Amino acid sequence: MYRALIRILNAAGFVQLQYSDYSHQNIQPAVAWGVMLSLCTIPPPGKLESTVRGLKMYRIDHNSFMVTQDIQFGGQYSPFLRGPTPRNLVTPAAAAIMNPAPAVLAIAPILPQHTRASAAAAIAANWMQ
Repeated sequence: MYRALIRILNAAGFVQLQYSDYSHQNIQPAVAWGVMLSLCTIPPPGKLESTVRGLKMYRIDHNSFMVTQDIQFGGQYSPFLRGPTPRNLVTPAAAAIMNPAPAVLAIAPILPQHTRASAAAAIAANWMQ
């Protein structure tokens, strides 16, 4: 089924950006909508409709709507760490722009909200602040 989905998208001019992320730079919204609906014709009948978790269509007209670099660490809206951060998530390039240099926690951290307790999370050297 997934191969059939890919064939339909490729035939319509879509290119794969990531595993399940396809893009078409020069397509009319109505055509993209029609391609999305045509995916329901992939056999067996009802399979796509009963298993799909998300099927979305976006139209971004200008690069000013791309905010990835602004919100990534070191960008306009994230100039510094806001709390304990796993050490390996901070790239060397981003760490170089930090002033002062991040301090390694000396004691095991109190885990931030939404952080699962694990052996690695309990090691203070794995965190920066």
